[in-house]
Parts: sequence; structure tokens; C-alpha cells
Amino acid sequence: MLRLHDSGRGAELSRGTLWGALNSVTEYTDHMMLSGDPTNPLNSIWFGRGEQLKLKAFHLAEQMLRA
Repeated sequence: MLRLHDSGRGAELSRGTLWGALNSVTEYTDHMMLSGDPTNPLNSIWFGRGEQLKLKAFHLAEQMLRA
């Protein structure tokens, strides 16, 4: 994910920001993370491990903004 933060899709626009960090987590979960069910990757992205990881990253970024 650190590599994605530096050179992932759109990284040149948001590198070094919380938005960039959240985008790198999203790119990883939606495009690179192996899901538990390879026949239905959207299930992981929308409802499974991918969703859980993206929500955790979002809530962490939200907490950092409030600190």
C-alpha cells in the first residue's frame, strides 16, 4: 500500500495526504487483494474483507482529521 500511495493511480494528485492514503487502501482492496471467492470478487469489495479494510482506513483517517 505504501508503493500505491507513492505511485498508484492518481498518486501524483494526492501523495502525502490522508486522501492519498485512503485511495491507496481502496486501490489495493479493489484491484490487488485476493478475495476469498475468486469467482465473485465484488462480494469481497462490497461486503467482505475489502469493505472491512476500507471502512477501517476511513475511520482511522476520520480520527486523524479530528485530532
